Amino acid sequence: MELIRLSYRSVRKPTTSDDIVINGIVMPSIRRNAREDVTGCLWCGPTRFFQTLEGPREGVERIYADIERDPRHTDVELLELRPIDIRSFERFSMKLIRARESDEIGRLVDATRPPGAADAAPEPRRRTAMQAIIDILIGAPAERMP
Repeated sequence: MELIRLSYRSVRKPTTSDDIVINGIVMPSIRRNAREDVTGCLWCGPTRFFQTLEGPREGVERIYADIERDPRHTDVELLELRPIDIRSFERFSMKLIRARESDEIGRLVDATRPPGAADAAPEPRRRTAMQAIIDILIGAPAERMP
């Protein structure tokens, strides 16, 4: 079975409250991701999302197709889609990290433009920024769920 990692960023709509994030996004994602054998992490800033999904290609791609159509955010940009040997978030169907826009992840997310974008960083720098985000997310404490 091929494992992949998919990461994207998007703009959080102002109407997407923290309650909607937890009860409308994270809790249903925990259940669905478990069914699809997908793990991952959602970083949630006041105006942005960054999410990484890991698992079998078919499950990750099904979930991402639904994410792209989700009306609670806009400007979904695929940042990374690549094979992996091991999962970074194997303990989490969906790890949630809430953050301030000024935190290090927010700065890195700003610096990471999708491949092919006119202002995208050179590939080695983009990959380094992506890995830095993943490393920070791995070490960050998860939010407690209600």
